[in-house]
Amino acid sequence: MSRIIEIKDKERYLVVSILVKKDIDFEELLKNTFKEIFGILELSKAKIKIIDKKKQKDNIFLIIRVNHTYINHLKFAIGVMKLFYNFLEDIIFIDTVGTIKKARLLIKENAT
Repeated sequence: MSRIIEIKDKERYLVVSILVKKDIDFEELLKNTFKEIFGILELSKAKIKIIDKKKQKDNIFLIIRVNHTYINHLKFAIGVMKLFYNFLEDIIFIDTVGTIKKARLLIKENAT
């Protein structure tokens, strides 16, 4: 009997604070920007997904899940978004962590 070993991709969670002028669908905007820069194949490998979103006045805190090899690609795509879309006033990368629990703790610390 042979066993098939399945290797699980490592995921990281990027905690981001965004100051916006208007209400937007950030996940769709992020995926479209990432696709324009790196292509649809890299987008599917990156497995980008917004896990949690907390809004506080004009500031939005996001937890974005991404494959660990694409964390720098994601940061670059978010930086490019700030240059091209004038309704994004400020983007702050808080930290990159390995668990959702730590990411939510970071949001709680920075939201107050």
